[in-house]
Amino acid sequence: MSNIDQVLYPGEQVEVVGALHGWIYVDAVVMGLICFIPASAFLVPSMGMIGAAPALLVFFMFILDAHLNVIGTELTITDRRVIFTYGFFGRRTMELDHAKVEGFTVEQGIIGRMMNFGQVTVTGVGGMRMEIPLVRDPLRFRARTMQCLARTDANPSMASAAGVGRPG
Repeated sequence: MSNIDQVLYPGEQVEVVGALHGWIYVDAVVMGLICFIPASAFLVPSMGMIGAAPALLVFFMFILDAHLNVIGTELTITDRRVIFTYGFFGRRTMELDHAKVEGFTVEQGIIGRMMNFGQVTVTGVGGMRMEIPLVRDPLRFRARTMQCLARTDANPSMASAAGVGRPG
């Protein structure tokens, strides 16, 4: 069961679900190769394949860390809140009611634009910031989120039933 199922209010509906982009594995592979290539070049000839075992272990640890980040991160927009949860062993959850959302920005570099990922930042009342890097298809995620926020604004009865609403 995902953490989102545990934090939903009664009657609250999930509207939009975001995910991390597979680019997160690129850093893991590069770091793993940085560790593996020198170790295999110097240790394998003198110690055989046993010399490469520690380097392979480090390589797979980088991959495992990236994978745990992917499966431990949940980015969800409900009909009432923006919820960002991350962490596999230890969990951290940040929540922001629709009424408290002030800004929703997307930052993409050149590679992010080419590969369709970017950092999503949700800014709330009081300076709260939720920064989520490597979000897959961030512009579509932002557009769908803004539609959901607009529905809450346009339907004050839904907002008051949900306990949220934009100050008028």
